[in-house]
Amino acid sequence: MRHRQNPSLDQLFERVPVGLRMSKPVVKVLKATAAYMDMPFSGLIETVIVSALHGESYFGPEVLKQIEQFKKIYGLNAMLDALPDEIPEPEEAQTFPNRQPKRR
Repeated sequence: MRHRQNPSLDQLFERVPVGLRMSKPVVKVLKATAAYMDMPFSGLIETVIVSALHGESYFGPEVLKQIEQFKKIYGLNAMLDALPDEIPEPEEAQTFPNRQPKRR
């Protein structure tokens, strides 16, 4: 299952480096998933986020089964079990109406 970046998209959109802080189990599961899918880690992150922004799931049933195995191997299930039971829905998420955008 080979996934490659679309060269025409690479020409249309500038890619920029970003610094992200994530928990170790999440990173390990994502890196293992990227390796399983034979795609770069950054490509997986970008594709998953873009799919989510479109209201879609990027992973098919076969990959989801493999992700479940990675979650067990890397301890992500234990971390997820420790989270609060109620995670706010997007419309309930806190907003910051008085926050001003940063100026450059």
